[in-house]
Amino acid sequence: MTNSLLLRTVSQLQSKDLRHLHDFVRCGSFNRREEVARLFDHLASRIDRPDRGALGAEQLFAAAFPGQPYDNTLLRHTMSYLLDVIRQYLAWEEWRTEPAEQQRCLLRALRSRGMDTLAEKEWQRASNAEDRETIRDAQYHFRRYQLHQEKLERDARRERSARINLQPLPDELTAFYVSEMLRHACSAIMHQAVAGQAYRIDLLNAILETAGQETMLQVPAIAVYYYAYQMLQSPEATQPFERLKTLLVEYEQNFKPDEMRGLYLIAINGCIRRMNAG
Repeated sequence: MTNSLLLRTVSQLQSKDLRHLHDFVRCGSFNRREEVARLFDHLASRIDRPDRGALGAEQLFAAAFPGQPYDNTLLRHTMSYLLDVIRQYLAWEEWRTEPAEQQRCLLRALRSRGMDTLAEKEWQRASNAEDRETIRDAQYHFRRYQLHQEKLERDARRERSARINLQPLPDELTAFYVSEMLRHACSAIMHQAVAGQAYRIDLLNAILETAGQETMLQVPAIAVYYYAYQMLQSPEATQPFERLKTLLVEYEQNFKPDEMRGLYLIAINGCIRRMNAG
């Protein structure tokens, strides 16, 4: 029983997760089974103790169903219910840290319920929040695409098709797609040099042609990876290398720290390639 997926999962939870789950398993919106809450309390208080005997099947059943005769099927069902509650908690915790995702779910809920007045106000609030955001990575453009897609779904029920503006959808989706594909192309070049494994990236030539357009190079998420790719592909060329150095300074505030570290690693890799190229 100590090797069950439930016990392995509980043993990997952080202390704060165990504290939060104590209340979560008692929330009627997620669980209405008292035996599930009792089983969790038993596990949470004993999962790190050296005495693993307290985690045997009969001990777990006694904690969940005090005074009842052992029933293996009932225990397994209860463990399955608890694992499902933990899954919901972990998903909810991630959702709770993503305001944009919360807003998107709210907009979808308002639209599906026909609450158009509130939906319009919430859409505008979400759009304004994105405009104030300094981060301009690929995910920013994908969130903008999702916002406009939500607006299209709502407006299509009320407006004549001639009055609906579709342009933001391909604009934002193209920015997201081109940026992400260029980022993966950079990773592929670097990984190929280390592992010797070649990668096929369909439409790469078309993506490079699109990314090289002046309007596209005004998008930070595209420009940095476009020049990063050119630098890795042609390390002897000076222009892509110098342009990337300039953009990394200019757009430093437009990317999250983790992505900036990745970009600097690409730049370092490019420097090594330039040195090797002479």
